[in-house]
Amino acid sequence: MFSKPVFRDDKLENLVRKCIVFPADGSETRTVDMIARTVIGKDITSYNRCLDMTSIFGDDSRKMRVTPHRNARNGVQSTYLFFYNLSPNLPINLNVADVIGVTPSHLKIKKRLFWRGDVVAMKVQPESERIDFVIESMDADLLELESLEIFLRERYQEGVFERLLHNNETECE
Repeated sequence: MFSKPVFRDDKLENLVRKCIVFPADGSETRTVDMIARTVIGKDITSYNRCLDMTSIFGDDSRKMRVTPHRNARNGVQSTYLFFYNLSPNLPINLNVADVIGVTPSHLKIKKRLFWRGDVVAMKVQPESERIDFVIESMDADLLELESLEIFLRERYQEGVFERLLHNNETECE
């Protein structure tokens, strides 16, 4: 947890960023304008900026987690933060299930841990090569969607997310 947030001039026009949303209901992945703000003490993230996820997760926003993804496309480095949730009060994310090739019935039968509610990817730029947790939010680009989907598939197939989800689920109980 970031003990002393890095505060900035959080004016609304500087906060609205296009983010990539993987809707829980299974509808098409899309960009959505969201508020990227300075963290406060109750936020669960080690970065100085986060998305205001209360409109998506409601009371379960405290069960939100963040994981980074770096990728290079055409020689240009991009960094995204994935915001996801584990609350059993939220629906299984059918969009991500489709992306990684897992059927909802498989998830119910196997009772595998899985993302809940909408999953949101915010594009960020680290402010320093040495300090990754100090970031500036940027507008996401759907041209990078394929890379994000590959990341989700690979991590799920490797069991990385399931281990992470299991550890996070234990913390959330």
